[in-house]
Amino acid sequence: MQSSTALRNDLPAHSQGRPLVERNSASRRRTEHVYTLTTGTDKPWAILTVFSRARESSQLPSIFEDDELSGTFKLELEREDTIKSVNAIVVGQLTTSATDAYTFLQIHKELWSVSRGEPPILPSNNAATSTFNGKLRGIFRWPFSFTLPANVSIKTPQGRAESFRVPPSFSERMSRVHIQYQLIVQIRRGKFRIDSQVSTVFGFTPLTYPGPFSLARQLAYLERRPLSGPDTDRAGWLTLAAVQVKGRVFSAREVTATCQLSLALPLCYTRGSVLPCSLRIQCTDTQALDLLSMPRSIDLKQDIHLRDVIRTNRDGCEVHLPRDLKPTCHIGKFILHYSLAFYTFSTLAFSPKADDPLLLQTQQVEIVTAFAPGPKPLGLYALLNASKFASRCKNAADGVEDRGKYTQCLGLQEKRKYKTAVHEFSLTLPRFSL
Repeated sequence: MQSSTALRNDLPAHSQGRPLVERNSASRRRTEHVYTLTTGTDKPWAILTVFSRARESSQLPSIFEDDELSGTFKLELEREDTIKSVNAIVVGQLTTSATDAYTFLQIHKELWSVSRGEPPILPSNNAATSTFNGKLRGIFRWPFSFTLPANVSIKTPQGRAESFRVPPSFSERMSRVHIQYQLIVQIRRGKFRIDSQVSTVFGFTPLTYPGPFSLARQLAYLERRPLSGPDTDRAGWLTLAAVQVKGRVFSAREVTATCQLSLALPLCYTRGSVLPCSLRIQCTDTQALDLLSMPRSIDLKQDIHLRDVIRTNRDGCEVHLPRDLKPTCHIGKFILHYSLAFYTFSTLAFSPKADDPLLLQTQQVEIVTAFAPGPKPLGLYALLNASKFASRCKNAADGVEDRGKYTQCLGLQEKRKYKTAVHEFSLTLPRFSL
């Protein structure tokens, strides 16, 4: 038998180093966004150009952690203008109401000031004066670039500084809380003169990673085979406490089922990958067991908790998360976290006991934006959706009096006086490539 050290050496070299972020053509994309100030004749005289990884120029600029927010600022001045300085500023703000805004990030760069003398003259700048008199006329252009830090320090109500990861952009209609990033270029003209500015909001996504998977799970992904369950890979799963579900089948007889849900460790999942689950159901009533172990009967939801707001999205045994899903984050009093919620079974043939709670269990999980070291998760269980799974089971059962094939298909096993259904599946998190 190979030692665990030998097995680790068989894993790809990149599994030993810094977690990799999946990158496709979007990582090489440089989409150009243009914002202008115009004269009374609609001719642009201040032009801000920003490059980002957004898919289209009509969208807001978008960057990830470690990306550069870069671009140029150009002035096209037909007449002399007394300009004291040109400054580029990146601002990150957390707002909780129309009047309550907290600036947690501000990066300032001076592109030009009058103390530096005349700015560089472009070859096409025919209007430039031979001597600099403190006023600008002609065409001038300044490049800029910003890299946002990974962490920021903010003061708590007690007055002490506390470090937080720079949060993602966040805006939800249901929430009073918004996190917004803005790029501003200011044109300052001095006292008693009106300043000008051109600006744009941009999106920011931090790079957050899960911890490494268990060795058995990594090997399963490498060999493209189903994951080992909680019984054989104890280090790779968290098994929640068993819960009992009571109800009536076909309104005819009372049944009790014991359910035990397991989630793959670590409890941190990359959006765009899968959340492997295993559900064990025990029941003395074979017909009830067959009904409850059908994928369409299992009610799992991904709950998004934002202060007092909870919204859910589900589709049978797979929870589909939107492509713009925000990662788990925490800054100041703002916390965004996710929980996997296990509700009582949902099927027409089974009626849960009226006074029993509909919510059986919850388990908090973390959503991140990048992949862990080693092989990437594969949605092996998600390849077979609920309807196809049910169809296969039904076809296997047809014509078999002792239900032996049906039992094998559902993973039923004799265990003393109980029959047990082991149902393994994955929650699909839609892909969000960097």
